[in-house]
Amino acid sequence: MKIKTTRYGLSTKAGGWDPYGDSSTDQWLGDHGNTLTTASCALTRGAAQLLGARRGDIIRIVWGPKLEAFRRYDDTAPEDEPRVDLFYPFQDNPLQPDFAEVSVFPA
Repeated sequence: MKIKTTRYGLSTKAGGWDPYGDSSTDQWLGDHGNTLTTASCALTRGAAQLLGARRGDIIRIVWGPKLEAFRRYDDTAPEDEPRVDLFYPFQDNPLQPDFAEVSVFPA
C-alpha cells in the first residue's frame, strides 16, 4: 500500500534535530512506555488501521528496487492522515523519499 513517509527525532534541546520533538521522544519512549531504538517507527492511527498493524509489528518500507527499510512499530504519530514516520534520533535524513510501498510483518 502506498503511504506517505516522514521523519522524526529527538528535539533540538535534547541534542537532536527535530524542531517538533516532544518530551517522551526525548526520553526515547514510545507512546506506551516502551523504548525507542534507531529501528523504530511511528504510524498514524489511519496508517495502522489501513495496514492492520499492531504495536511491535515489523513494518517494511520500500521506496524503490534498491531502497527499503524495516522498522518496528513502536510509536503513534498524532496526525490523522495515513503516514509512517521513521525515527532518526540525532540526524535528519532529508534524502528519504516522501512516499513508499508499506507492508506489515506481524510480531
